[in-house]
Amino acid sequence: MRLGVAAFYVDALAELRSTLARLFQREHDRGAVTNAMTMLHLLLLDQIRSGSWDQASESVRIGLELSTSHRNDLFRYQFIAYDGLRAAGAGDVAAARQCAAEVTMWAGPRRLGLLLEFVDRIAVLTALADGDYPAAYSAALHAGPAGSLPPYSHQSTDGLLDLVEASVHTGHRDAAAAHIAEAQRLRVDEISPRLDALLTACRAIAAPDAEAGALFSAALSHPGLAGFPFEFNRIRLAYGMWLRRQRNTADSRDVLALAADGFEALGAVPWGLRARNELRAAGVAVSRAARDTVALSAQERAIAELAAAGHTNKQIAAQLYLSPRTVGAHLYRIFPKLGVTSRAALSGALSELDAGG
Repeated sequence: MRLGVAAFYVDALAELRSTLARLFQREHDRGAVTNAMTMLHLLLLDQIRSGSWDQASESVRIGLELSTSHRNDLFRYQFIAYDGLRAAGAGDVAAARQCAAEVTMWAGPRRLGLLLEFVDRIAVLTALADGDYPAAYSAALHAGPAGSLPPYSHQSTDGLLDLVEASVHTGHRDAAAAHIAEAQRLRVDEISPRLDALLTACRAIAAPDAEAGALFSAALSHPGLAGFPFEFNRIRLAYGMWLRRQRNTADSRDVLALAADGFEALGAVPWGLRARNELRAAGVAVSRAARDTVALSAQERAIAELAAAGHTNKQIAAQLYLSPRTVGAHLYRIFPKLGVTSRAALSGALSELDAGG
């Protein structure tokens, strides 16, 4: 258990994945519930990082059942905080904010900084998903000033890319430079290959145009990002946006298309839409791209039809014997497949799909 916690801090959970799964089951079966829930926390964090978001939702369900039945509020709200982080990455803003509100209400009066850090990170990620850089910058500063990476704070290093990206896009380049300089002073890049790659990406985003291209290429070819698809595609998107601003249209289209596909495969709907919008700005017609090769599973089709008919997530969940959160996760994957951004457009998209268009 202690090795697993240490591995989390140096981005090595993937190496312990099968061991953690086996030990979770063993501790659960023999009634060592606290140990089991710690193992499940680690499995969940690995699932979020590796983009296994369906598995992460199932881990949250199991964790909430365990922590509720054994009356362990601290573990319960940790599961909720981690689920908020997953929802924020997926762009399920309503679910992410609900998780953040629940955690704040419980952890705030108790001054549990570990959990409240996740609340701040959720706010940053939901803003970035919408491309709302001023809101992301404000939320990032709420966690701590630029140029400061507090000790004993995992989110201070995890959110490195967040603050730098928000700073540059709001004109606060000095803040981005200060944050990068502090990360370099603290040798954050030596903690793990992943953080080395992220710091390289931060330098690319903040660099002068003459230096940015080589740094982006170095970040995207860095082996440290293997197994971290959400961050990898975030850097792809940033690179594609930079290429477009450099009027390197052909290369920007290739990179942005890969980013869009990568986000959509993850179920990170708003991020995929941002990449598609950048493709439009680069002169690519993409409004129907998601529909051209769409394939809905039977369950996705049922959910889409019920949502198009006006049913809420709770009502759909009751009819299909799912949880409302699972329904929400499915919808956020269905939208890009059908090339829509709202429930109101589902009916027309399904009709076009049936007509072969």
